[in-house]
Amino acid sequence: MIKKSIFKVFVFATAMTGAMVLSSCSHDDITYSQEEVQQAKHAQNVAKYEQSFVKMFGQPAANQSWDFTKGGTFTATRSASDAANLSRWPSYSACLNGYDWKYATGDDDPLPQGTLSSTIKKQTAKIKKLIEEAAEAENIKQWAPTGSYVFRTVASYRNVSTKKDNDKYYSIGANFGGKNNFIAMMGVKKNGKAVKNGSTGVQHTCAIVFNNVPSDATWFAVATSSKDASIVATSHPLTTYVEVTYNGRTFWGFRCDAEKDGGKYSDLILWVDKINIAKEKIYAKRYMVEDLGGSGESDIDFNDIVFDVEQFSDGSQKCIVRALGGTLPIKIKVGNSEWWSKPEPVTKMQNTQGTINENEIIAEFDVTGWSEADNNVQVMVEDAEGYEFVETFPANGRIPAMIAFSAAKIWNGEKIPVSEEWFNTYPFEFNLDDYIQVGWDDEEEIEED
Repeated sequence: MIKKSIFKVFVFATAMTGAMVLSSCSHDDITYSQEEVQQAKHAQNVAKYEQSFVKMFGQPAANQSWDFTKGGTFTATRSASDAANLSRWPSYSACLNGYDWKYATGDDDPLPQGTLSSTIKKQTAKIKKLIEEAAEAENIKQWAPTGSYVFRTVASYRNVSTKKDNDKYYSIGANFGGKNNFIAMMGVKKNGKAVKNGSTGVQHTCAIVFNNVPSDATWFAVATSSKDASIVATSHPLTTYVEVTYNGRTFWGFRCDAEKDGGKYSDLILWVDKINIAKEKIYAKRYMVEDLGGSGESDIDFNDIVFDVEQFSDGSQKCIVRALGGTLPIKIKVGNSEWWSKPEPVTKMQNTQGTINENEIIAEFDVTGWSEADNNVQVMVEDAEGYEFVETFPANGRIPAMIAFSAAKIWNGEKIPVSEEWFNTYPFEFNLDDYIQVGWDDEEEIEED
């Protein structure tokens, strides 16, 4: 296997997929016979790998896509989830849908946890008051934002006292792609008393480019007693919000409970800051390759070749090699461009053992002609006998040797097999059961100017 410096690359037989087997040797009778032997041997290894994959995950559905940037999930062994449920915004789609799980500017986090806790959290009652005063004065804005923002959930206030013994979750988001995708959610946890406010929610700063949100999106603002409740987006339209400034910072307030039920624009509060991104990232996709040694003991960790492909608003494209799990010569081709490891041979595994550095740059090259929709990428490996095996992106329903995620996805460490859960999860979860802070006293919170 690649871990031992032998890269037995995935070559499908005709019935398996469209990968190719190439030879750099001339095709006289002896060489052709050797090539046939090589092909037959590899086909056996592939069959063993396929058996191992099916044993771990079951037979993939015929329409199973291995490009997880499209908002799909791995559903080989279970049915798709109810599309009406609240689900995390698909920030990992090929187009990012306008959303980035990081703060996008490349600078340090503009509102880290320490600053949030030491300043804004102490000011929330004052911010809440300003939002409610603005609403009473009818200083209300129509929800039609444009441009780019960094943002972070700050607080949720339980302005409605019903169902005190249930958790309460306040969410804003948009329905598109057949799902109710929340971009921000914050909850007030039950504690047996009349809980007023809480701070359970995503604990990092994110970014959104509103111009890249799908044009057919239906925005919603909703209060539920479950963080994955089923809703109809059009029944909870997000049409207005309130914007206030306090101590030089901007805050948006959203009414999530219905007005007739006592909802206020302080139900959910976000800190926001408008930003300029000179070279906006439009697409960001991470390709992960499994070595496909073919044995029943295959680790199936998909970390043997990892590379990112990015496209920017000016039309430029770039490929970054993040991890290499073998030492045989490899060529990565993206669109019309390629990178070949031979000039600087790989002598050891890189970024697959110990602590994984998601920002590692083993190699970097400009790209032209990459089609995000078509996944026109390939990996070629030259084995010890000089044969070149080319692997392309797998068709739907095939057993994969290459998969695609957004660049948010972290690959596994060495010999840590992937799982069905791994296929369907990303970092930076909305940890709605953590960071619970309840029972704040409004008067004590107010910090005077």
